[in-house]
Amino acid sequence: MLGISADLSRLFSGWRKAASLRTLLASLPTRRKSTSIAALLFAGAFLVACETTSAPAPQAARVRLPVPESHTPVVQEPVWIPNGAHVQPNHMDGRRPVRVALLLPLGHENPQARALAASMRDAAELAIFRSGRDDLLLMTKDTRGTVPGAVGAAQDAINEGAEIILGPLFAHNVRAIAPIASQAGLSVIAFSSDSQVASDNVYLLGFTPEQEVERVAEFAMSQGYFDFAAMIPYGDYGNRVNYTFNDTISRYGGLVVQTIPYDRAAEDFRSEAGALAYTYGVTTLARTDEDGNDLGAESLVPEDPGFTAVLLPEGGTALRLLAPSLPYNDIDNRAVRFLGTGLWDDERLWREPSLNHGWFASPDPTNRGRFETAYEGVFSTEPHRLASVAYDAVTLTASLASGRPGDRFSEARLTNPSGFAGVDGIFRFRSGGRTDRGLAVLEVRNGDINIASPAPSRFGPLIQEQRIYERPIEEDLFLEEMQPRDPNAPTTIDGVEIFDPDA
Repeated sequence: MLGISADLSRLFSGWRKAASLRTLLASLPTRRKSTSIAALLFAGAFLVACETTSAPAPQAARVRLPVPESHTPVVQEPVWIPNGAHVQPNHMDGRRPVRVALLLPLGHENPQARALAASMRDAAELAIFRSGRDDLLLMTKDTRGTVPGAVGAAQDAINEGAEIILGPLFAHNVRAIAPIASQAGLSVIAFSSDSQVASDNVYLLGFTPEQEVERVAEFAMSQGYFDFAAMIPYGDYGNRVNYTFNDTISRYGGLVVQTIPYDRAAEDFRSEAGALAYTYGVTTLARTDEDGNDLGAESLVPEDPGFTAVLLPEGGTALRLLAPSLPYNDIDNRAVRFLGTGLWDDERLWREPSLNHGWFASPDPTNRGRFETAYEGVFSTEPHRLASVAYDAVTLTASLASGRPGDRFSEARLTNPSGFAGVDGIFRFRSGGRTDRGLAVLEVRNGDINIASPAPSRFGPLIQEQRIYERPIEEDLFLEEMQPRDPNAPTTIDGVEIFDPDA
């Protein structure tokens, strides 16, 4: 029996080590091979018998695993492989830069245009530095201010991997690159002020006269002005201003009683101002002495003027000639409110006496002052008035750059209804490229400006109920309407009492 046990022990030990039963049996001595086989069969039968007669082992309670309600697959960003045709700065080695194209007329034949472009470029670089992002790559391209130059600059930027285009400055350049950018799937934030070049992929960040005219006209009506006149220059700019002004005044419940067109290249505007004075109601009275000698004419200002506010959408030298021609023709700026656009935003114009107490729409100067201080601290010169537009464009780009490539500058993100805040106040893009701006209304006061109406700090809903301003009822007319009329009272015509004979 001990021999069998030893054989079994050696058998199971060999079983663990052997590769097969044949190998196991081959490892046993010959004389005990038959005995071992019998023992093996007996042990197997014994194990089977034990398994069938013993009590079943207790089973652990089943644990039901929670079934997830939904399965969200993990989206992995595609591996970025640098394009050898794209410029890769050394400090961005191994990282994917956000390539932003900036199109400006740096090589324009006009020196003033070149100076403006250089100031906008510097403002854009300042915005890159102050954004704190080291993955923004600004690719500045010279359009030279021409259509071929703009097209070539846009195509170069696209070939170099630009994800968005900032600029160009001029309307005809914007119109030329729009289809190229659209075909490449890129959005354009242009610096033009011509609202007619806006489109589905072209958003305007420049100051449009439509925005400014509507803001100052609406504010004037909120202050009780209902009868308006306007002096409008010939040309496309004048047509846009005239349409917006008439539309705004009409929508808010006012009336444009007279529009006088003029040539911006004229050397004086006395004849146009004279025609406006006639509408205003100025009358001329000839004066003579006792001997009949002519003492000159005397102008009489009307007690009930034809209008109480006049729009002068002009700037520069033309405005310095146009504005004084109105008081010269007895349209006094102390009795009539002069209204203007952002073209009035020039310190040299604020010293013109005839513009004193005038209102114009423009960005709030508070934030702009901080930008100008930062700009001067870096470049040791004052920025151009439009440099802040380039600064805001780059700042907007930096705020959206954290999004996914291919989506961060999409229409959905650019047309956020809440808008964006910049140096020139809040703004938002609408579908079709239209732009809303939060503008202030400024008042010229003795060579300086005061804020007559602050710029809004946030936008309301895209669709708002139209506000209508109502003319106040004059006190004497109001009292007359409220008092019951005596049917027996005489009717007075020109101071003569007329009685109804049939009464």
